[in-house]
Amino acid sequence: MAIKKTTKFVTLDNHTKKQHDMKKMKLILPLLTLFFVMAACGGNDDLIDRTKPRTWKGQLLNHIVNTTTGNIVAPSLGDFELNYSLSADKATLLLNPTLNAKLDGKQERTFVVPQVKATNSEDKPLVFKFAPIAHAGDIANFTGALCPTEQIIRFAYNVGDYRVIATNPDINSVHNNSQLVYSDTTAFNETMVYTCRIDPATMTAKFSIGNYTNIKIARLYPLLIADGAKVEATAQGYSVTASKLKAINPYKQYQDKTYETHPIENLKLDINVVDNKFSGTFVLDEATIKVSNGTLLF
Repeated sequence: MAIKKTTKFVTLDNHTKKQHDMKKMKLILPLLTLFFVMAACGGNDDLIDRTKPRTWKGQLLNHIVNTTTGNIVAPSLGDFELNYSLSADKATLLLNPTLNAKLDGKQERTFVVPQVKATNSEDKPLVFKFAPIAHAGDIANFTGALCPTEQIIRFAYNVGDYRVIATNPDINSVHNNSQLVYSDTTAFNETMVYTCRIDPATMTAKFSIGNYTNIKIARLYPLLIADGAKVEATAQGYSVTASKLKAINPYKQYQDKTYETHPIENLKLDINVVDNKFSGTFVLDEATIKVSNGTLLF
């Protein structure tokens, strides 16, 4: 009977893990711009002048639940505008968000929250968070976190019976524990990252995998992209599923302009935007991959 081996091939020692966590957050989005149409990240250089007012515009994916009935409102994109400036000591972000959401799934409403003060921390100097704001116009329990340099944002608030969690359409999961189970061995990867770009109009997602290593051929794939996964809104976030997908390797193109492909089967992902958690399973190449303890950046 064959002896099943266990291999831990990508880990971080305690000394470097803290710094590497932040580097993963900074590197994942530039990597994924190869196929995601993200908001421009030109703010990196602009932030050298920390006191200059800025305006950040875009769209957020609104996850909406009626907290009284438990009904889930169809997800939709809502425009946002964020006027903000940083303090000279780089520790406080003053912002004035304007948010749009279709609470009933039909009519769009606009909400303005003035004079929000967000602060960073020593271990995450690029991420700014703020304590819940009890009331701001029609909004209650307004909380959030954002990273202007990487154009990442998350807001949560209540309007009457509705709870809204607004995120980037590109939902990224880092700090994942990925277990790769082969027929004769098991490997662990702590550096794999995952992204689902959710299109609420079609309720489909583009699923991407970063830093995947196939230990059978000792090859690292920086990025694989699969389109067409099915999305369903849940009370806590989104369920992303597919029986079969074809992932392309954008770094390997043949003479006929086609790309190297990898089969993905039995995809089941749970994106919990309420608790910032990510988990799931899928089969990629020869491995059954089980993802646990993933966090959605913040």
